[in-house]
Amino acid sequence: MVCQPENEPMRRLARKIGIRLAYDEGEVIGHLRLPAPDPLSAQAEFAIEAANVIGRWATLEVPPAAS
Repeated sequence: MVCQPENEPMRRLARKIGIRLAYDEGEVIGHLRLPAPDPLSAQAEFAIEAANVIGRWATLEVPPAAS
């Protein structure tokens, strides 16, 4: 997350949800530590990505065969 130092509402919201804030060259940079994926969440992410790939394949247009 990046915001201006004077944006107190955004900084307050970021702290409320656990984002660690640091000041860097006139900006506020926020970092959020996420938990490592477990086997179930990794499998769910794979399934979503596979469905997206299949969806893209389904919309491909095959050019007509040359005569």
